[in-house]
Amino acid sequence: TAVLAAVQDLPRLQPALREGKPVVVRMGLTIRYPNPPPSKRYTTGPNRVYAYAEQMPQLLTGGGGAAIVTAIQQHLEYPAAARAAGVAGRGYVRFVVGADGKVRDAQVLQGIGHGCDEAALAAVQQLPEFRPGRQNGCPVAVAYTAPLLFGI
Repeated sequence: TAVLAAVQDLPRLQPALREGKPVVVRMGLTIRYPNPPPSKRYTTGPNRVYAYAEQMPQLLTGGGGAAIVTAIQQHLEYPAAARAAGVAGRGYVRFVVGADGKVRDAQVLQGIGHGCDEAALAAVQQLPEFRPGRQNGCPVAVAYTAPLLFGI
């Protein structure tokens, strides 16, 4: 209804002419609404965590998901107990990158035991600060799941 009122309030236009005679012309209009600031447009609760966001979290150095896994693997120490027992395999960790860019709530989704699960959590806690994920232009908390390789 606001659009119709705006169109009806337009001043009367002079007709288009072709060879001195008025002709019908179709005109397209672009009507832009003022955007409210992000805080009014979208609110996030302190406990809301997204599985996926329009812009996913990234390390400040960039590189996407592969860079995140590489950063975790660089800090990952293969435990002596696991090495002695010949334990190797793939585990999965889940963590949240908060709207402030800090890593929190790390947990092992699928572990392989023998100290590898604790090593995985320790490696995740050593991650640097992130550029947070964004949804509708606002920074939001996003959950991230990473595969980790032990002794492979």
